[in-house]
Amino acid sequence: MIKLDEQTDINTLPDDMRQHLFSMDSKGMKWLIFSFVFIVMNVAGGLLLVADPFMNSYIVIAAPVMIIINVWALLLMVRNPQKTQLEVVLFTAFLFASYAFGLLLISHKFAYFVAGVEGISFFVGVLILYLGTIVYFIRYYHKTLSTLEGEVEAKEPEKWMWKIFTAGPAIGLFIYHGFLKGAFAELILVVLVVLFGVLSIYLSIKMFYKHAFMKLNLPLVVFVQSSKESIIEFEDEDEYEYEDEDEDEY
Repeated sequence: MIKLDEQTDINTLPDDMRQHLFSMDSKGMKWLIFSFVFIVMNVAGGLLLVADPFMNSYIVIAAPVMIIINVWALLLMVRNPQKTQLEVVLFTAFLFASYAFGLLLISHKFAYFVAGVEGISFFVGVLILYLGTIVYFIRYYHKTLSTLEGEVEAKEPEKWMWKIFTAGPAIGLFIYHGFLKGAFAELILVVLVVLFGVLSIYLSIKMFYKHAFMKLNLPLVVFVQSSKESIIEFEDEDEYEYEDEDEDEY
């Protein structure tokens, strides 16, 4: 990744690079943590893990990850959100990574114990898809955040992801005829779980790179609704330029 000059005007940066210099809205952080952890992960994800057929091994594997994320989320909920804006970006990256891990477990459970998949071909295929997605987006964001010469010559992740989702039915039919004996409805559920896992990988890598790029170029980061105390915490030696401009006006 590129380290920018502290005098750089962020408005002149490529769009993909500039958006990585904005922190998350401090007012929406607690709502994001509550909804994505305590509702999506704990309720929705927990129900899928314990759904029939109940398999104790999946709970044992998923529990440590869920406990760590929940404890971290509770700590962020009780702290001043204006002092944790950078940490929340890192937390979000780990949160989506835990989503991908959990959805991998859920897809394995539903494929083999509900949809009737036989053999290891399906699971190996999902792992290859996951690894391919990781490599693709690591390369994409490494290129995106390493050059100032406009956007990199690569397909936009958002468009790429939508193509994957629209290809879901075709992928499902292929898996159905190739691996399954069971019902088609269960197969569609498995395919959707896998695709949401791919989406979670994309979001996780995006947030990991956002956090790393923000730390590397901290003087240029725009902290949303930052208080004076949080500014001092993030940058001890120098003040932001906009503070100097305000003093000049007076």
